[in-house]
Amino acid sequence: MEKFIKETKKEIRKEMLKKRDALQKGYVKKQSEKVFKLLKTINAFLNAESFFIYVDFRNEIKTDKIINFLKNKLVLLPKIGGEEMYAVKKEEETKLNKYGILEPKSSNAYTGKIDVCIIPLVACSKKGDRIGFGKGYYDKFLKSTNSLKIGLAYSWQVLDNFESEPFDEKLDIIVTEKEIIEVK
Repeated sequence: MEKFIKETKKEIRKEMLKKRDALQKGYVKKQSEKVFKLLKTINAFLNAESFFIYVDFRNEIKTDKIINFLKNKLVLLPKIGGEEMYAVKKEEETKLNKYGILEPKSSNAYTGKIDVCIIPLVACSKKGDRIGFGKGYYDKFLKSTNSLKIGLAYSWQVLDNFESEPFDEKLDIIVTEKEIIEVK
């Protein structure tokens, strides 16, 4: 069963990345703006003080405007270190990591409270299951927080259902360009 789940997730990941990689820049920008507009209607997002947020990569929902919107709040970005990912305060100086993703140059891990985690995804289900790139960085990180988990997605990335694994961390809210899905 576990092998079947891994293969199914692998197939979904491959198809979704192929579709996402083919998106035009204008489409990505327009849909990202719609997602941001809906995100700003969520009270828990507006009232939070600390945010862990990804830097977009490979046509993910763009986060630059969200990060700018949060400039007066505590903003933390992901940093990869070995097999782990941790939160580092946003700073001006960034560099590309081994995956080609921008991350802070600093390695000073933040260990305080995080109110909201804004998470990238390759696909997700309406019940909050998430498929990422398959390295498990976000699942491991999210397990150590008690934050509200918000996934940003294109509506076509939201599937009715797929099998998840015991270590997969669920999303609390999914925001697409069309709707906000509150996971029960």
